[in-house]
Amino acid sequence: MSISHTIEKDYRLNLKLQSMMEIAVIESKLSTCEKLKVGGILTSNDFTIKSSGCNGAPSGYPHCKILNEPDNHSAIFEVHAENNLLSRCNWIPAQNESSYIFLTHLPCMSCAHIIVTNVNRLRIKKLYYNDVYIDNDSSYDKYRKPSSVVSFLKDSGIEVIKL
Repeated sequence: MSISHTIEKDYRLNLKLQSMMEIAVIESKLSTCEKLKVGGILTSNDFTIKSSGCNGAPSGYPHCKILNEPDNHSAIFEVHAENNLLSRCNWIPAQNESSYIFLTHLPCMSCAHIIVTNVNRLRIKKLYYNDVYIDNDSSYDKYRKPSSVVSFLKDSGIEVIKL
């Protein structure tokens, strides 16, 4: 393989990765949460989109409009993007297929558990993310730190890549 062919192949792969992340960002714009808009997509290893999701209030609940309100049920019961995209996915990979997840933000530990629960069913091999969200309003224990989330996903066989 020539150097120019390798450079072209790398360029095309990077273009695909950036395009998938842009689609995740577009999905995040559908979020009903004002505090943080998160979006994600699940693709096959050939980058065919199989599912998508964003965070927001569950069906039938009011969308969050005013933050830090004690009665803000949508903030309390908000469904995360990862949960939405995985629960909507009814695709089963063929034997030679695997899947990738593209998220606008690194998942929280609860969502990492949901992702790991689906590792075998969806053959999730890679998780790409764009940003890390840290809630400065709450104290993070060791378990909830972004580095703990990354370690947990990697220990489960998922390659974690920041774009």
